[in-house]
Amino acid sequence: MADAEPARAAAVRDALHAKWRSQVSGDGGPLSVGARAAADIIDRALPALTRSTSGAGDLGLLFGGPPGDVVFLWCAANVARRDARLARLLALALAAEEADLRERVVEVVRDRVVQGPLQDALACAPLLGAADQIALPENAQARARLEILLWEAGASALAVPELGPWLWGSEKTFDAMIAGPAHGSLRGRVLAARCLEVCVRGMPPLTDPRLKGRTLQVLQPLLLHPEPLVWVHAARAL
Repeated sequence: MADAEPARAAAVRDALHAKWRSQVSGDGGPLSVGARAAADIIDRALPALTRSTSGAGDLGLLFGGPPGDVVFLWCAANVARRDARLARLLALALAAEEADLRERVVEVVRDRVVQGPLQDALACAPLLGAADQIALPENAQARARLEILLWEAGASALAVPELGPWLWGSEKTFDAMIAGPAHGSLRGRVLAARCLEVCVRGMPPLTDPRLKGRTLQVLQPLLLHPEPLVWVHAARAL
């Protein structure tokens, strides 16, 4: 009987994940009628809560207990959902003092960057870590999608200041996202200019003066570049 309980719990988790991912009301496999109804209520309520600062904070307090496991399972099943904001909630889950939970959160963050809507996917990128972490083989898809997202955000003149502390918080990240591409191919220069434009409003006031100086040094040749895809975005960043 003791062995049956973990198996039953795993079956319920799998059923909930499949139900929420399928977005089919009432479809729950081995779930009871009451469990399916509760799952539908949770699925309707959570998107609005994730879009609220206080709501996300309240949900974050649940991590570390069974209710938090349900919230996290819902996040994992909805990495492509456009009416929810998962970045703030996943950041709170990542801060939970549970090593096992943190490992699972990174997997969900990676999926959100790859599948999520533009702004929330971008806001999730810092949760993957500094550039040396994003460069890991398991993050190859996330890194490729991040470049696409930055390209699209720059094309829309979209500001994502949440990325500022991440970009200027580590010289490795700055080198990988800005300095290196800015001295490479045309594609790299466009990405560097657009990344600066998207992130610059979030540059922390206490950014290392040397890194601020390097930012201006990188901007100068981008501003003078003959290709509008480069200099227009560099000018916006300046």
